[in-house]
Amino acid sequence: MNNKLFIALDVDGVLNSNQDHLKLAELQQTKDILGMVEALQNEIKFSKTTKGGLCYGNLVNRHQLKLLNDFINKMIQQDYDVHIVGISSWFSTNPNDIMLLNCDRKELYEYFEFHPSVTFHCAKYTIGLSHKRLESFISYIEHCEPVVNDHDNTDKSNIICLYLDDLRHDNIELFNQQLSNFKNRNPNIQWLYPKITERFGLQKDDLNVNV
Repeated sequence: MNNKLFIALDVDGVLNSNQDHLKLAELQQTKDILGMVEALQNEIKFSKTTKGGLCYGNLVNRHQLKLLNDFINKMIQQDYDVHIVGISSWFSTNPNDIMLLNCDRKELYEYFEFHPSVTFHCAKYTIGLSHKRLESFISYIEHCEPVVNDHDNTDKSNIICLYLDDLRHDNIELFNQQLSNFKNRNPNIQWLYPKITERFGLQKDDLNVNV
């Protein structure tokens, strides 16, 4: 058996929420940066710039990050091979972007606290259109797991796709058509697309997976 879990991971609106940004905005008005960081250290984790400083515009909620990693670690313990496809602009490979984790894999794993056995892949499309993000995710799955397309395969492995993205507002018809085509090609895959909103971000119920 070769169980696999593929996770499409957006960050803004998933591993953080409007509530985090509101707290940050309120504290920024004091213009006490060190005090702001200290006040939020138990709730928010800031990324770093390529120069090593904190990047105050890019953050994750520690509780939501722990939710994700507890889920990933549970799946690993249940013998799932976990792949994460970064569909967020956080994972852009544009050389003009300044986040350290864009160019330093060790920093990326440490920042997101990924288990070392997790395979991470940057999507080809990480900015903008939701259907292009989906296209990148599907392309990765079908490239690295060709057995997915083999309907006559007798292997009883479980393959799960978990799509964590709050972006649903553009080209929804094209998105739904691409998703429908993927499901038709791969009827044995369990596909999960929880309704995450930027207002609240990732919730525990979003990670309910039948294994």
